[in-house]
Amino acid sequence: MLAEENAQKAAWMPPARLTVQEWAERNLSLSSRSSSSPGRYSTALTPYVREPLNKTGELGVKSVTLCWAAQTSKTTTMLAALAYRIACKPTPALWAMPSEMLARSFSRDRLQPLIDDCAALTAEKPTDPDRFQTLSMSMAKMNLDLVGAGSASALASRSCGLVVADEIDKFPEESKREAGALRLVELRTRNFPQGMVLKTSTPTLDTGAIWQEWLLGDQRHYLVACPACNHQQKLEWEAVRWDQEARLEEGWDFRKVAATTHLICGACAGRIEEHQRTILLRSGKWVATNHDAPRGVHSYHLNALYSPWVSWGELAVDFLREKESPGGLRSFINSTLAQPWIPSAATIKSGEVESVVKASPDYALGMCPVEDPAVLIMSVDVQQTELWWVVRALDKSGSSYLIDYGSAIGWESIRSIYLQSYPTPADGKVFCSFGIVDSGYAARSAAGVYDFVAGWPRSWAAYKGRTVSQGMRQPVVFQEIMSREKLIPLYQGDDDLWKERLYLQSIQKREAQWYLPRDIRRDYITQLTGERLVERKGPRGALGLEWRTVGANHLGDCEKMWLIAASEWQRMNLPEYSEPEIPSLPVSDAID
Repeated sequence: MLAEENAQKAAWMPPARLTVQEWAERNLSLSSRSSSSPGRYSTALTPYVREPLNKTGELGVKSVTLCWAAQTSKTTTMLAALAYRIACKPTPALWAMPSEMLARSFSRDRLQPLIDDCAALTAEKPTDPDRFQTLSMSMAKMNLDLVGAGSASALASRSCGLVVADEIDKFPEESKREAGALRLVELRTRNFPQGMVLKTSTPTLDTGAIWQEWLLGDQRHYLVACPACNHQQKLEWEAVRWDQEARLEEGWDFRKVAATTHLICGACAGRIEEHQRTILLRSGKWVATNHDAPRGVHSYHLNALYSPWVSWGELAVDFLREKESPGGLRSFINSTLAQPWIPSAATIKSGEVESVVKASPDYALGMCPVEDPAVLIMSVDVQQTELWWVVRALDKSGSSYLIDYGSAIGWESIRSIYLQSYPTPADGKVFCSFGIVDSGYAARSAAGVYDFVAGWPRSWAAYKGRTVSQGMRQPVVFQEIMSREKLIPLYQGDDDLWKERLYLQSIQKREAQWYLPRDIRRDYITQLTGERLVERKGPRGALGLEWRTVGANHLGDCEKMWLIAASEWQRMNLPEYSEPEIPSLPVSDAID
């Protein structure tokens, strides 16, 4: 009797709430037609997929990005996430691939076998075959479309609650007529409060979509424990070693390389052998490194050293075979290390900016570490919708310290920031006494840059960048121009020269005492890597170098203008250093 009552109670109990991983392992089977590991789906060999897979079922998650190497189960992970949605959490869904041909092949070879081999998914399959097509599937509780990223109309046709964007580095980029394919599919989730976008790819360039999405997210790495000392660390190529006796006069003994490849612990320098990888992976955990990421935006990086389907020895042999060929080395860096290829003439990397931070005096953003600076200068970069700004202190020995930075809407905000004070170590206060502002977008409008500069006599100047090809023959040229019957101080600078002084001399070579606070945020570092020195061919085929913008670089432009202002501020004949005067003329708050 008691057993019967318990059975009746159990029948009325709600089903146990399973994570996406738990549901997938109970319900999914992988077909031998498409998987190297056919049979019941399992994460036993790939425990690193569990967290990102479960994130796809959590409330509040807006985006999951997998910047993973080849053969690490990234597409299978996204398939499991989609299967869970079909069976347990239905919402209109879109799977986007680089081309319609790839979408068709993927549907036939991977998606449809998964649905047919899973009872929970087969139950959602329509009985009418016309409603279950290669690129359009009307499941019982949701619609699923597959599209090629080359069709802008297909990408933007209907709203959906889930988008899976696969191999996004091969998607068409933004053009003058259309937004980029990734942006178009992301917009399709906007009408769904719990809309989610899942993005996967191996990286190509550091300007590519997957690397930029990885940087935008919370940048998670899978840390594993050393079997000897328990030190938590990433598996990185720099730790890979093999027996140097495998080197022969005519090349390498690849069998010996493969047999002796191992890793070195970054803490105890002990050997980590291939057969210990399973233990390493089971001990692993994902750790976020970008705490400034927007909420619900998660990004995961994983290289092939974690993959259970390729040995470390095989990777070492691949490296030795490919490293002499630029194309082969690029493929290894992209597909095996899941790192972007950076052209040889590229300049600043985020690690170089971080090295400046480590070499700087220990001080915090928002304070001036110098008790009696020569001057505090504010520089402002004007964009169509916002104003980016930087405040730096220059001491009497020529060293400079970043005090604060940010973006603002409207000139009144810039005015307020310029007038604020900054504390010093002895509880003193220092103020800006000079400013320089880019006169690019809004210089000739009634509420533009010149009007703002005119309201601050002897305190602000306008700036225009030029290049040698535009006739610039000196680092800086100063002149005064008339605007609305007022004299406006205007500096023109050799943009290329000042970019070289900022990016190469101040940051990369650290030839100047140019300092950053210890708590500098990721957005600043990202924008200081938004310019690149690249090779170009001249009209007669001669190779040269030119600066090219590869990402948001507004703070870099601010720092460039600051260097010019620091070299020229004394020309303005500023009053003795004191609290700044407030201009008497009102300034319109419009930007353009």
